[in-house]
Amino acid sequence: MNSLYVHDMTESEIKDFEFIVTNDIKNSSTRDDLEYLKNNLDLWLYTLLSMKRTAEYNVSSRNSNKKISLTRMRADDASQSEIDSFLASEEKWKVNTVKFLSVLERKILYVKLLIKQA
Repeated sequence: MNSLYVHDMTESEIKDFEFIVTNDIKNSSTRDDLEYLKNNLDLWLYTLLSMKRTAEYNVSSRNSNKKISLTRMRADDASQSEIDSFLASEEKWKVNTVKFLSVLERKILYVKLLIKQA
């Protein structure tokens, strides 16, 4: 199978590739999908790095929005249980995002190793 080049791909093809990468991250990819990814190591790495940057941006953005939301909740005299519930949901989101970033980092290292060995 020939390697893909981003400049030759349509937006739809890029989204399809990202979907395959996402399935791989979730450990739900098929053998054919894995072979497809291994035949497109540069694009696989690019997609993983892009996903990582997006997740990191989301963490930063969410932290800022959390502070704004807390200030508003306090100004609106929200109950402590409402504040606690909000903080708990934010913490759960953050834990899940950190787990996702950890999986991404392992995949990135794996793909870099494959590239090095190619």
